[in-house]
Amino acid sequence: MKRWIKRIFFTGFWGSLALAWIVIGLFYYQASRPVNENNQTIIFEIQPGMTLKQVAQELSRLGLIRSPSAFQAIAYIQDKQKQVMVGEFSLSPSMPPSKILLRITSGKTVLYPVTIPEGYRITEIARLLHSEGLADQEVFIRQTQDENLIRSLGISADNLEGYLFPETYHFSKFT
Repeated sequence: MKRWIKRIFFTGFWGSLALAWIVIGLFYYQASRPVNENNQTIIFEIQPGMTLKQVAQELSRLGLIRSPSAFQAIAYIQDKQKQVMVGEFSLSPSMPPSKILLRITSGKTVLYPVTIPEGYRITEIARLLHSEGLADQEVFIRQTQDENLIRSLGISADNLEGYLFPETYHFSKFT
């Protein structure tokens, strides 16, 4: 009789454990699949101060992931819950959640080309960047006069006038 009880207990234990692993595996499989095969690109913006939960909810609302909870679980499993970057990201419903997570934690943001014409002064460059939606004019001008920033660049001048060369630069939002 005792042997029979032990056998039932061990069979039940191992059976429950196997069932739990199957359920976890099915959950992970379902959570790691892309939403669909639509390759349409969506520009997804992460604002300063957004939490992983808010990001996951917005990704779900836009149809980029199936489950906000599963996305957060994947982020925690990969220890990336605090590595979400600010910026705009090019994403698609055909991307698996792990690739979306990699994209928003690696800093691969959308870049916008801006050409600074020859002869532009700092105020004109600030106006140009502001018109492209890439910088606040006053903040940009203040930064070009920041002694600590100028010193960190190894420049001995009062401001960066003349150091911003005519060129096409690529900026991301929130930089």
